[in-house]
Amino acid sequence: MNTFLPSRLFSLTRLRSNRDMQSLYDDAASGWQSGIRKLTFDTAYQELVRHPRVPVAHNRVLDAGCGTGALAQAYLCQTHYDGEIDLLDLSHHMLAQAQASIPQANILHGAVGDVPLDHRYDVILCAHVIEHCADPDAALRWLKSHLAPGGTLVLSVSRPHWCTTLVRWRWGHASYRPDQVVEMMQQSGFKNVNIAPFKSGPPSRLSSGYIANSPNPVA
Repeated sequence: MNTFLPSRLFSLTRLRSNRDMQSLYDDAASGWQSGIRKLTFDTAYQELVRHPRVPVAHNRVLDAGCGTGALAQAYLCQTHYDGEIDLLDLSHHMLAQAQASIPQANILHGAVGDVPLDHRYDVILCAHVIEHCADPDAALRWLKSHLAPGGTLVLSVSRPHWCTTLVRWRWGHASYRPDQVVEMMQQSGFKNVNIAPFKSGPPSRLSSGYIANSPNPVA
């Protein structure tokens, strides 16, 4: 659609390389979790994982692009899940912070879309990752390929706002309207895509949450 492509092309011009992103987030890791709390994203993530369509996994969970593990922590706290959880991130320093908070987790280093994984997951968590990807559609297809049939993706994506524009100058990421994200997810093969707006504070202006499923195979 005509309003979709220009905004995506504009947003991609400032994306950083994986190497630059790793260095940027390594440098920011020590204060990242306190920043999440200050901006109330920890509360927003707790609201997101309380969505009635977010299940308690019976097998395995992945936090893809976990950062310091804030979304994974919210999921573990709200669902009381005590099974296998994998944390994937490009930044070694972010992973170290995440493992300190979730010591039982399995740590995986690398970028979403580039790492071969040995498992398919009941639940994949992914907060503010695809807007850093040069090809967000490919990133979504990669996430879907690692979901078990009927599995659930819990996603958070930056949305256009003047605050997001200011943040972009620092982090170099894109932003997408909720209808754009829904369209991308549907085109990537996700089913039952729901927008789960954040209710208050900076998260309500900067981001939106999404819940979707990988289709079950036809019997």
